[in-house]
Amino acid sequence: MKGFVFLILVFVGALGSAAENIILTQAGTLASALGDKLLTVEALSIEGQINETDFNTLWRATYDGKLKIIDLSNTTIEGDKIPDNAFFHYEQADHVTGIVTATQLEKIVLPEGVTEIGKFAFAYSFLEEINWPSTVKIIDKCAFTDCMQYSPDVMQLPESLEIIGSQAFHNCLMWETEVILPDGLRSIETAAFLSCEISKINFPESLEYIGFKAFSYTRLSDIILPSNCQLSADGEQFASNFMLKYAMLPSDITSLPPGLFNNCIELTEITLPGSITEIGDEAFLYCLALSSIRCEASMPPHCGIDTFTGVSKSIPVYIPTGTKSLYKSSPVWQDFSNFIETDMSGAGLQEITIDNNYKSVIYDLYGRPLSTPLPGQICICEGRKVLFQNK
Repeated sequence: MKGFVFLILVFVGALGSAAENIILTQAGTLASALGDKLLTVEALSIEGQINETDFNTLWRATYDGKLKIIDLSNTTIEGDKIPDNAFFHYEQADHVTGIVTATQLEKIVLPEGVTEIGKFAFAYSFLEEINWPSTVKIIDKCAFTDCMQYSPDVMQLPESLEIIGSQAFHNCLMWETEVILPDGLRSIETAAFLSCEISKINFPESLEYIGFKAFSYTRLSDIILPSNCQLSADGEQFASNFMLKYAMLPSDITSLPPGLFNNCIELTEITLPGSITEIGDEAFLYCLALSSIRCEASMPPHCGIDTFTGVSKSIPVYIPTGTKSLYKSSPVWQDFSNFIETDMSGAGLQEITIDNNYKSVIYDLYGRPLSTPLPGQICICEGRKVLFQNK
């Protein structure tokens, strides 16, 4: 879709006594049921079966009329899907000026049974509040793109969710939202959370794929990627995260895509697993705060163009014992001057003991911070899987 400058055109009107309750005996009849109230109703509750025709009616009531609040909790939606373009029609966009006129929709309650939220379903709206039915499996392309008023403190997505489509939440979640992803999530597509002000997120072990620029320009401070997660070859998944300080890569990843951490100016340390063979162009470009690199690969990974441009070449680079000569003669790596050979044999599970003064952040295996790990619990700490024993 052509990019637009999102300009919300404000329609002033207080929510008064214009609430309506409609009972439909047949799908597709909402327009006739509303009659001359179509453009005046401000809050609407519907019971019965509805279809795409009824969603077109709802769109008109939110775009040409005054409808702000919709309750569909007692409806059955044909096909169990919020239709594509349910509350965004292309006629809202001026293709000359790039201005999109928003609908007035502020709140919607969805019914249980919905399995998919369609493409552009709520794009460019005033939406502030929505519930997540426990049955939703797919949030499709651009479903909530540019919903800049939607910024809950915590967005907990349903356990049924499997796919977050490309640009699904692009340019919304503007107020440091915490996102909680479900254990069954499999794929986060291109630019799904691009330019979202999310400050905290977990990545479940079920996650298999993260697309191009999926989390670029967010406010994440740390990320822990699950062991089987693949990164799109297009890269830039976490580029320009100016608050990012710590990242843990999948334990068996073989290549880092281009621009993966490009311009993450606060990233302080990185561990490259022993499986790494290739690091893409600009993967760590302008990671100005990087203070150490731990590379567990016995053969120096091949580096692309500007992989470490802007990174101090005097920082310690920890490498496996007996590999210094290889790294010192390998392109790009040879630019570094402070190689420290280290026994990497203990790079797997370690047992450590902590007391109440322990300061490092501790995570469970799903990437969620733990305040107090249990004795014997396997956790993540400082880029390592550790077995904790309390002192």
